[in-house]
Amino acid sequence: MKVIAHYQAQIQRILLTTALSFGLALTGYSLAHAQVRQETNEHQVSYQTGGIGQEELDQLSQSAASYNTQFSFANASDRAYLNNLQVRIINAQQELVFEDNQVGPLLYLQLTPGTYEISATSNGAEKKLKFIAKDDTTLKEVITW
Repeated sequence: MKVIAHYQAQIQRILLTTALSFGLALTGYSLAHAQVRQETNEHQVSYQTGGIGQEELDQLSQSAASYNTQFSFANASDRAYLNNLQVRIINAQQELVFEDNQVGPLLYLQLTPGTYEISATSNGAEKKLKFIAKDDTTLKEVITW
């Protein structure tokens, strides 16, 4: 029986080590290839999204002053950032001005002054928020789930 228990313990250690190594490899891969996206969409809205890792946070903070609307997406219970959100923004005329399916955890936009509504979906749960974008003030909102 001692021999069987010894081999079971060894097998468990090997499996645990393999699982941890695989998990670290996947994490390293996704972080290595994550990057801030900076674009202007077909509605002439300039935006940046990203914020995974310190390098991206630094890059976004350097250009934050260029954007009048700034959203952060987080888990309400532990305030951990969320990413890969689906986001839509419509203006007061119900026209779509922004749509993206891989947003977060930060989204900075330069919007024309006016009233808007953002709809953000994380893991199937949707949150909506009406807001006003202004030229002379930066709107900073945290949307939590």
